[in-house]
Amino acid sequence: MKKLIQSHPIASFITFTLLYSWTLWLLMILSNKGLLPFKFPTNFLGSFGPAIGALIVTGIIQGKTGLKNIFKSLINWKTSAWSYLFAIFFIIMVYVLTAGITYLIDPALLKFGKLPGLPETIIYFFVIAIVGGPLGEEIGWRGFLQPQLLKRFTPVIASLFIALIWLLWHIPLFWLEGAAQSGGSIIYFGLSVLAMSFLFTLLYLKSRGSLLLAILFHTMINYVSAFIIPSILPASETDKTFGHVSTYLLFGLAILFFIIYNRTYTTKQLD
Repeated sequence: MKKLIQSHPIASFITFTLLYSWTLWLLMILSNKGLLPFKFPTNFLGSFGPAIGALIVTGIIQGKTGLKNIFKSLINWKTSAWSYLFAIFFIIMVYVLTAGITYLIDPALLKFGKLPGLPETIIYFFVIAIVGGPLGEEIGWRGFLQPQLLKRFTPVIASLFIALIWLLWHIPLFWLEGAAQSGGSIIYFGLSVLAMSFLFTLLYLKSRGSLLLAILFHTMINYVSAFIIPSILPASETDKTFGHVSTYLLFGLAILFFIIYNRTYTTKQLD
């Protein structure tokens, strides 16, 4: 078993990740539909599948050194100002542009609601970061899979591969009541994941592999999308226009960044 994992670390990571998350999510889905003889409550533990897969495989192929490197990356805050500005403000820029375009389509969609109080907004940010996906996912996607792929392929190929696995991992959530993806469009979500995979790769390279920055970027995306926008623009919860426009913008901006940083994306990284 150990030799198999050492020979096929990427396949092993994907297997552990999907097995862990999909098993938990399947139990939740079946429980919600009353198809189990026992109650299995909906919970956040499935989001830690990528982290579980990364830690298991890293521990086997690299031992304590590899695990320490992941931890160091989690607290690696010494990176460029560009990385911080990108991680914090990119998604805000996307939604400001989306709001402008949506207003031109239908001004009624931009009726503003009230943002919750400061304590709640701060607490929710950290709740999302820790149990809402970013921590559990990024240890796997950018902490393990990204560097493994960059050893073999150019960043553009690595981005495409991660987008595929990232989307595949999320698929059960479209049938899980209470999940952000529940009842949504797999096509639009897939376009967003593809665009974000390229953006995360650029941030990974610019921040010299900082997991902290990847988690910050992921948190901002989830936080603004799931908390800020529904609070200040209640109509976006029922009307799909805002979400569709933001997806097109995200995809278009990802293409723009790919053009601007074409050499970065198409040049194989040195070990």
